[in-house]
Amino acid sequence: MADEGGRVYSDKKIAYADRLDNLLATLPRVLVISADNVGSQQMHVVRAELRKDGQKAEILMGKNTMIKFVIRRAAANKPALNKLADAIKLNVGLVFTDCEPKKIREILEKNKIVAAAKAGAVAPVNVFLEAGPTGMEPAQTGFFQALGIATKITKGSIEVIKQFPLAIAGEPVGPSQAVLMTKMGMKPFMYGLKVINYFDGEGMIDPAVLDIEDADIRECFTKAMQRVAAVGLKIGYPVAPAVPHMFVNAFRNLVAIAIEADLDFKEAADIKDRIANPDKYGGGDPSKIAVIDWALEWMSTNFGKNNFSTIWYPVAGFGPAPADQAAANAKAVENLETFASVFLTGPGKFIGGFDTPSIADYVVATKFHCIGLPVIKAKVGFELPARLKIYVLDFLSQCPSKDFLKEHDAFMSSKM
Repeated sequence: MADEGGRVYSDKKIAYADRLDNLLATLPRVLVISADNVGSQQMHVVRAELRKDGQKAEILMGKNTMIKFVIRRAAANKPALNKLADAIKLNVGLVFTDCEPKKIREILEKNKIVAAAKAGAVAPVNVFLEAGPTGMEPAQTGFFQALGIATKITKGSIEVIKQFPLAIAGEPVGPSQAVLMTKMGMKPFMYGLKVINYFDGEGMIDPAVLDIEDADIRECFTKAMQRVAAVGLKIGYPVAPAVPHMFVNAFRNLVAIAIEADLDFKEAADIKDRIANPDKYGGGDPSKIAVIDWALEWMSTNFGKNNFSTIWYPVAGFGPAPADQAAANAKAVENLETFASVFLTGPGKFIGGFDTPSIADYVVATKFHCIGLPVIKAKVGFELPARLKIYVLDFLSQCPSKDFLKEHDAFMSSKM
């Protein structure tokens, strides 16, 4: 093997270059690691860990000039590799893998060794000499004086009067500080491999990105949808996340007008009757009001927050599916069965044992109807428990304004 200038390479370098070429071609993900103060035995332990459980990850160390030369040559066919070559600086190595990079990083960085401070080495953490007895003889006060550490002699040994910094993270350790820490038996540093860059096959990525979980993405997406909905509601523009709220608000406004102007329409009749006859619906009994409030609170802070969003949102397109949909469905069913055992115990068909629906039923049964549609079962595999299917049917049979659900059902059917 010879380069354009006619230089001939040894068989060892040719084999190394072939190995690196093969890794670049077969393992697209590359973690760039810093190997400062990492010994051969520690590298052996890490390599053994990487071979467990059938993982495919290989560490490659070598001279930076050789690594860059091979990568630049491969970049002729894949220009993105130039970004990887640019990251080869100082004492680094490469870890090639086709596995989940976060898992590989955890294996690389968990193997650390405790080490004493060396003069000139960059301190990875702050090190302080705490106030108190040192156990050192008075004859050795010269070390402390050289560093400007205030001491006194107590019971025949040197005692430090106040805390003193011996090393600052990111700065070299001084020779006097290193000697003092050695004399005191301090081993303040832990050394190991550290991932400093991640190449995903197309570009370099900050390794901090690997800390992002699926839950973080879902939370960001949910917050974004909430903001979009808030803006849509504020300016009156029907963006998808705001549409359900717009329907509800419009219905509320119509009911408010009907009550104020003493107008009648079918959907408002039930609500007007509740206002006119509160005792008929449990409005005069504090214990009944407490049950209604409890059910409303449960829907808002318990089921609505923890379960509804994992079932309805993914189908409606308002949020991503949970990492484990089957587990999310099971938790929802368990929660719903608890609800039924607490709130639907009779003698009546509705929340609190009432014979007629309360405001809690209008909120709760409507939500249950939304997640009991066939499209929900088809898309995410969730099915409403049998007891709650009956409850929803009982509610719809006594809800004169149930037609307002038709728009929702048509929207969800479009997701099939």
